[in-house]
Amino acid sequence: MTSSNADAPVGIKSVSGLSDANLAKMGLSNDISFIFTTASGATQTVAYVSGTGTYATSIGTDTDPVTSVQIQENTAMTTPVTTTQYTPQLTVGLTSYNTSGVTTVTAASTATNTLTDGSQVTTKTVPTTRGYGTDALSIVNSNTPAGTNYYNLGDTATLSATVIANSVNSALYSTGVGLMVSDSGATAEAYEKANPITVVVIAPEYTSFASDDTITASLVGNSNGSGIASSADAVTITHLDNLGDQQVISISGLDNYLKNSSISIPVVVNADAPAGAAIASSNTIFVQPSATLSGTASNGTKFDQLTTLGSVTADLNAGNLYNVTNTSDQILGTVIASATFNTNDSIQGSADSAAQVSTGTINVSTDSATGKTILYNGTTTALTDSNTTVSLIDPTTNTQSILLTGPVTVTTSTGATVTGATVTYYKDGAVVTDPTTADSFSVSNIPLASKATTTVSYNLTINSDQLTGITTGKSWQYTTAVQSYSSGTLAAGNAVALGTTTDKTMTLQAVHTLTDTWYSATEDADGNYVQGTELGSYTNVTGTVYSGTKVADITGATVGQAMPDDANSVLLGIYDVSSGTLITDPTAITMVENLGSDDTSVVGSTYYVVTGPRYSTQTTDVTYTVNYSGAGDATPAAQSEQVTWTGTTDATTGTTTWLLIATLTLLRRLT
Repeated sequence: MTSSNADAPVGIKSVSGLSDANLAKMGLSNDISFIFTTASGATQTVAYVSGTGTYATSIGTDTDPVTSVQIQENTAMTTPVTTTQYTPQLTVGLTSYNTSGVTTVTAASTATNTLTDGSQVTTKTVPTTRGYGTDALSIVNSNTPAGTNYYNLGDTATLSATVIANSVNSALYSTGVGLMVSDSGATAEAYEKANPITVVVIAPEYTSFASDDTITASLVGNSNGSGIASSADAVTITHLDNLGDQQVISISGLDNYLKNSSISIPVVVNADAPAGAAIASSNTIFVQPSATLSGTASNGTKFDQLTTLGSVTADLNAGNLYNVTNTSDQILGTVIASATFNTNDSIQGSADSAAQVSTGTINVSTDSATGKTILYNGTTTALTDSNTTVSLIDPTTNTQSILLTGPVTVTTSTGATVTGATVTYYKDGAVVTDPTTADSFSVSNIPLASKATTTVSYNLTINSDQLTGITTGKSWQYTTAVQSYSSGTLAAGNAVALGTTTDKTMTLQAVHTLTDTWYSATEDADGNYVQGTELGSYTNVTGTVYSGTKVADITGATVGQAMPDDANSVLLGIYDVSSGTLITDPTAITMVENLGSDDTSVVGSTYYVVTGPRYSTQTTDVTYTVNYSGAGDATPAAQSEQVTWTGTTDATTGTTTWLLIATLTLLRRLT
């Protein structure tokens, strides 16, 4: 193997593609070995094993790459072959030690075949040439296959795609040999760490993203290092502004894409997804441009080289992203469509990213929510009428804290208003015209064609006197009920009920937007913690779990051990100032509400990263006495002297080293 550019050395790392069958076609026995040879002549022999497809070498460096691999027959094949020539389809794996400059790699393969008369013929040399440029990686337009899954509301679906090809030139196969760029080894790992990629994901219509922790776990894989990200600490998920009703996130820090170029993102089917809705994976996964990337379609066509505009938001708004899922008919599956009449209730509060099946969460600063009842006629005949009732009276307390903020709407699956539907508002059993004063309402005269969907929507709020102070543990409930009719109408009093009434209890709870602040701190002589500089802050809503070590930038710090960035300081602990307790797991901090100094406002928590000096010194005085004997009356009296020892204690190990800082002068010579 030869390279046209010595400044960009490329070495062989493996060979694959041999099997017992094609060895036989070559006239070779199974008893063969691969001999890898470097430019300087160093060799390594690897034995062939039936059923094993790839053979790698551990020799080769950037200054002495492996330049050839030879197949050596150890035991001759006794049965002559009938073909005159055979050159196997081999794949040679390459490691690039440097991506600067452009090089052309040329490899050649030959084979010596035994003919039926016992004579031998050496085949013609088959060269394969491939250009290897400075573009180390390629974005691949690789779409998720169409799916035939069926999803219930709340089920999890998975967006997936191949994001990275191992080189800008896909594996080249010709008559004799194929070449492909390395996807493993120290060189590749160093490259990935230095050049992580950022992916933008748009949740399909009718879905919302799973939790950040669930997404991160999917990116990391079943074991550390098996996914497209090397570890959870490497991943940062940022929630961007929605595109219409569809959520958008960016995921940065993906640094394991040469080992596993497949990305998987779990999404959850929304509680208000209509029956029969398709969950489409097209136009969902994008890659932000960087200097190390170029684009290639699945058919090998190269995209225009993109240059980032400087931020994910700017690139997203400008459409300046590589789209790896751009086929329009990619469907993950369909929301289950019942063969009977069914309904589903949902609620989406201002703090919810998507509709919830039974419990919605509102933010105190924007105390609003939207309730929905979706009616679906899965039968083959039209339904003549239905009646939906919503009571805003809490069934557990028999009081009303939830209020309507405006009129109820009734729409078809296309968003058109259902004409003829009658909405009636009540207060204490009497009809009222102002929906904001109502404690219940009913909707009737809703016809439903076969396989049709109708949605009853209503906007809600919480009485402001219920939202003062800490709201953790507080919740408010209301109830819904639906009855449909197979014939007749309610107005005429001749409706025939279809099944029984569907009743459900819905819940609203409130959260606050909080900011947790992290500070450095030291411990004084009295054991009190003294606040230092701010290390970072995190803002989100009550109940959010986040990594405090990331916020304070102390990832890898361990209590009782030296700080990662200061070998002379030891981490004494993480202290929650607000609760007065030590934190046992700073990587999983739950945001909680605390009363402010005015006893009415609600604030986040304050945390101290308490450090101290790793080494401490102490001294101790020791009195040494020397007693003399053997000289009779001339024996000197006992002599005593006090000396000082200094000890240095290492807080990380608990060991103390003592040094003597005074010289003993007790001994005297008798004369």
